[in-house]
Amino acid sequence: MADDPLKYPSNELDGFASGAITDLRLRIAIDLLKAPGIFPVAEATEGAAAISVVGFVLDVAGLLIHEAEQRGWIQQFSDEGDLSRHLRLQAKRTARFQVAQQMEAQRAAREQASNLAVPMATPMGRN
Repeated sequence: MADDPLKYPSNELDGFASGAITDLRLRIAIDLLKAPGIFPVAEATEGAAAISVVGFVLDVAGLLIHEAEQRGWIQQFSDEGDLSRHLRLQAKRTARFQVAQQMEAQRAAREQASNLAVPMATPMGRN
């Protein structure tokens, strides 16, 4: 498991924002480390203790993914671009939501623009 390449990579566009395309296992490990009280991160801020905690959390994340795969709870997207009916419907719902979100953002921008105070122009020489 330690030598597996990127198995479930993040969205490449998100990778541009974070500076790297990360595997789902790493994202889970980071979330585990950020969760309060789960792992003694505060006591292990440097040296061997930190490496031990990080290695353990990465192993836990890898085991979570492995177990989810065994149970059929997670699967990779097809490299061919073929989506199951369920994923096509989800993509359609996502696209509809994004369109609605864009339309709402445009409506809000128009409302906000109409509420801005526009100074009245006065003819030159008159005050």
